[in-house]
Amino acid sequence: MNKTQLSIIIPVYNGAEYIGECLNSIIFQDNSHSFEIIVIDDGSVDNTHDIVRKYRAMHPNISLLRQRNAGVAAARNAGIRASHGKYITFVDADDKVGAAPEFTKNLYRHSIRQLYSNDIKIFRTKNSSQKAEVTFSSGYFKEMLDIAAKTDSDAVLGGKITRKSTRDTEYFTGHIYDKSTIYNATPAEKATLLYQADLRESANAVLFRRSFLRKNKLSFLNGMHLDEDMLFCMLAVLKAKRVASAPGTIYLYNRHSDSLSNFTTEGETRYKYGIANIQRFSILLNELKNSKLYAPLYNYWLKAFSKLGQTYPDQAKHYPPMACTYCPHLTCNECFIKQHIDILIKNNIETFMPQR
Repeated sequence: MNKTQLSIIIPVYNGAEYIGECLNSIIFQDNSHSFEIIVIDDGSVDNTHDIVRKYRAMHPNISLLRQRNAGVAAARNAGIRASHGKYITFVDADDKVGAAPEFTKNLYRHSIRQLYSNDIKIFRTKNSSQKAEVTFSSGYFKEMLDIAAKTDSDAVLGGKITRKSTRDTEYFTGHIYDKSTIYNATPAEKATLLYQADLRESANAVLFRRSFLRKNKLSFLNGMHLDEDMLFCMLAVLKAKRVASAPGTIYLYNRHSDSLSNFTTEGETRYKYGIANIQRFSILLNELKNSKLYAPLYNYWLKAFSKLGQTYPDQAKHYPPMACTYCPHLTCNECFIKQHIDILIKNNIETFMPQR
């Protein structure tokens, strides 16, 4: 009988500069020797492979898979297929887990913007030329697993702090919970969860029940170069019977100036994000469209999709018309635009739907 409670999946491409610190933060966690740590080397050409092999020699619960470079979505999917744990979580190779609550409180105390929205505390610190020293605690995975077991949840949402750094400055943004909340499958609670998943912009800092992912055939979309993890998280919380939040857990997401989402030109950035929006919203709306229960959610995200279209005029034909943005109805009525929207979403999925 398999007794592995947790599989930690780490996709990495040319991560020699970061992967050691990432693994150290995981190994530092309580009972980390009992977890399955799966590193997927996505065709690295630096010495990432050698570094992970040294860690594997000291920690037999670390496994290393290699594949030709196919992108982060394919790497995460390979990790899901190789996993055996009751639960799965994802960690990026340049991130760390378990930032200490005291560090978080200090950031919040010195933040320049604070907001409490849909059960998430949101903040942003000012730009600083002094790089912050992050302190860590060891209960990150333990708390998430305890809450998952206690609440019988398909997914557990942990807090997330993003550190954005350049050569000269850094600042932090936070999306954290200060209490544990259980969300069930009511329309109002699904609305909150989808809103949170959109804000979090990631599938990291979440614990997923592996059998739930398998039952619902949830995977990352290959060929979707941006926001594929956001879409994965949104579909997961939509399909989950129960979701809980874990207030004492903080994932540190490092966003570097040379990261994948920083493109060469403004035009390239606009084009890539425009396509990602078309993919994400079309797939989400296709999931929502046949449920009368979720009709208000469909209308909310349709309006959001329509509003974004004004930012991407070159791709306007793939976005809902501006009339949807200003629609006064709480649900999508059978108006003259509705048939056009159904065709639009169908065509978008056929045109832009990446292969699984």
